[in-house]
Amino acid sequence: MKRYSYYFMSLIILMTVISAFSAEKVKYKKDMKIVENICFKCHPDVKKQLLSGIPHMPANRGECVECHNPHTSNYKNFLIKKGFDLCYRCHQKEKKNFNKGFVHLPIAKGECVKCHNPHSSKNKKILKEEKSKICFTCHKKGKIFSRKNIHQPLKKGDCLKCHNPHASDNESMLVENGNKLCSGCHPLNSERVLRAHNNSLSKTANCLGCHNPHSSNHDALMREFSHKPYAKKKCNRCHLSSSKRITMKMKRKGNSLCLSCHKDVEKQFQKVFSHVQGFRDNTCLECHNPHASESKGLKRSSESKICFSCHTNTERRIKGKNPMFKYKHSDIEKCTNCHMPHGSNYRLFMISDENSSCGKCHETQGKFTHPIGYDSIDPRSKRAMTCISCHNPMGAEDEYSVRFGRKKKLCIKCHKNMR
Repeated sequence: MKRYSYYFMSLIILMTVISAFSAEKVKYKKDMKIVENICFKCHPDVKKQLLSGIPHMPANRGECVECHNPHTSNYKNFLIKKGFDLCYRCHQKEKKNFNKGFVHLPIAKGECVKCHNPHSSKNKKILKEEKSKICFTCHKKGKIFSRKNIHQPLKKGDCLKCHNPHASDNESMLVENGNKLCSGCHPLNSERVLRAHNNSLSKTANCLGCHNPHSSNHDALMREFSHKPYAKKKCNRCHLSSSKRITMKMKRKGNSLCLSCHKDVEKQFQKVFSHVQGFRDNTCLECHNPHASESKGLKRSSESKICFSCHTNTERRIKGKNPMFKYKHSDIEKCTNCHMPHGSNYRLFMISDENSSCGKCHETQGKFTHPIGYDSIDPRSKRAMTCISCHNPMGAEDEYSVRFGRKKKLCIKCHKNMR
């Protein structure tokens, strides 16, 4: 009896599964029939996309209303939500993975459709282009492939071997820490790599500090400009050497090593305001690479990245979307247009006094505007009025980078009787 009961229960379960599957298929056919009669009647281009590629799952099921409101919407294409708010309704797992230190700009802006087709594609992950081409729709090949020696993965268009297309805890969206990533193909303890580094490769060495991961005019993808002693293989100009090899120990401690050659920079550091930092034994290395770089000044990175590595509040102000800092000075990320990087006799490391610095470009302003200079004292700071008493080039809420609002709000800060 028990045996027959077992078969009977199994049959019931099987019939339930078949029934559910059939019901789902009926719903699928019903939805697609509605779509055929209503949506595709006006949108034959979408139908063509679905039939010619790998469709997005909701579109494949005919669930147009999962993303579109058929009657009215506040968003373009009758979407029920905007940007990633729409995509994350389903892709919650991906959303968690995007919560990293470095986020790809299209992701940060919620522009998933920059790379993905929301309906259908011939490419995996419904990418608009195949994997080897998609990155180059924004990142122009000319700049990346500009030099004669090209990194092998890049030749194959395999950007995702090194970069995460969405978010990463590593700078430049790298899938791993730079050295760990490079050593995956170029083991740091291999004979070839050690020989190229005079058998003195440090565990703390930064591969990407000296090598360009994309292209270079030099062997071993060395960066464009090299420190003269390094280029001439005179490592002992800076490093102590033994009878067998160059050691990682330096000949001098601190900044004195660099300043023993760079006397002009030493004079800049001796000005009233000095930009010497105390984060390293040699603070020159905060901004400069002692071996190679893409710039003549051997800067470690782009100018703005170097400055923002310490001036994080300024970065948030410049790159953020806070309406209080909506209006910024043009070329705001070219810091050395206005500031001296090593030292200055003027506050805020300005290249000259504040009014003269601004007057380099804004030649006429000081001649017809609000009185400025030592004859006009700002009652708030008790300092001489300057351009930045009223303007904040790093970001302000009103046009022309005017602080507080130029119609009245700014003026009554000093002119109390105007209230």
